[in-house]
Amino acid sequence: MAETLEKCVLQCVLIVTVTVTFATVDLNIEKLEMVADHLTTGECRKLSESLHMHHFALDHPLSGSGEPNGSCLDLLIHWDRHEGYNSTFHILALRLGQINRRDLADKLSKAVYHEKSEAVKQSLLSDPFKENIHKNSAILEESPKEVEFEDDTFSEET
Repeated sequence: MAETLEKCVLQCVLIVTVTVTFATVDLNIEKLEMVADHLTTGECRKLSESLHMHHFALDHPLSGSGEPNGSCLDLLIHWDRHEGYNSTFHILALRLGQINRRDLADKLSKAVYHEKSEAVKQSLLSDPFKENIHKNSAILEESPKEVEFEDDTFSEET
C-alpha cells in the first residue's frame, strides 16, 4: 500500500512540475471571453494599455489610443500569449480593478478559483486511495468506540 501511495504521489509531482504553459497559467479562452464580453471598446483598450505596463501602479491616465484596432478578445489573447506568458490571472484582475471594473475582477477571480477548487476536488477529495483502505479499519467506524487502557477507560467522544 505504501509503495502504491508513493508511486501515485511521485506521478502527481511529475505532472505538476512538467506542466508547460504558453500563456497565463490559470486563464483559458472562456475566461478571456467572459472579460471581453463585459467590457466596452474603450474599457478594453484601456485595459490592454494597462496590461502592457510592467509596474504595479498606473503612472499616467489611460486613453487606449495607442492600442491596435481589433476585437477585445483579440487584444486579451495577444496579451495572454505574450506579456501574460507564465503569469497568473491576478495581473488581469488587478488591472480590471484599476480601470474601475472591480465587479468584473471579482467575477473573474470567482470563476478561476471555482475552477481550481473543482480540480482539487476531482484529484484529491474524490478518494483516489479508497480501494487501498482496509474494510475492517477502526477509522471507518462511524460510532465512537471505547478504547481500554490498562486501568482507565477512554471514550473517543471527549
